[in-house]
Amino acid sequence: MPAEPYSDTSVPVARSQAAIERILTDSGALGVRFNLGRFTRLQQEETDAPEPQTVEFIWPVEGGEQVVRLTVTPKSAERSRDRYNRARGTWRVSPEQRLRQAWRGLYWYLEGTLKAATFGLIRFEDVFLSFIVTGDAADSPTVGELMIEHLQAGGRAAALLEAGDVIEGEVVG
Repeated sequence: MPAEPYSDTSVPVARSQAAIERILTDSGALGVRFNLGRFTRLQQEETDAPEPQTVEFIWPVEGGEQVVRLTVTPKSAERSRDRYNRARGTWRVSPEQRLRQAWRGLYWYLEGTLKAATFGLIRFEDVFLSFIVTGDAADSPTVGELMIEHLQAGGRAAALLEAGDVIEGEVVG
């Protein structure tokens, strides 16, 4: 079975975050925030579910700016198939390794897509539309979250483009 992407990374989370900040700066982003300003757990129980890891950045657009949010939830250390623990007879990866893996995934995704957008291979909006945040509050949903919720409720994508549709109390269109 092939290894999971980034599962063997040894790059610390802080170094991945610094690299993300550098890519965003070089690409023209106006600001960056990690994990919505939340506390970092210092003592983690092995049974704790992994917390989502988030990078948000402000991107300049014609006539203003947009906030973009990317979130990944690290895989559970309990369900890992990457490393075999002979003493326990199970496959395991530490929660710290899963965090490193999540942040390397975010880094490589941003590195590739921002370079493609900066080069002109694909428009920024085409890559990041579903990750654009719809409001000013920290917990505002993204365009993609609203769209997926609408589609899962049986709505049609075209209905979102018609004037007057209401989703989550916001007028779209």
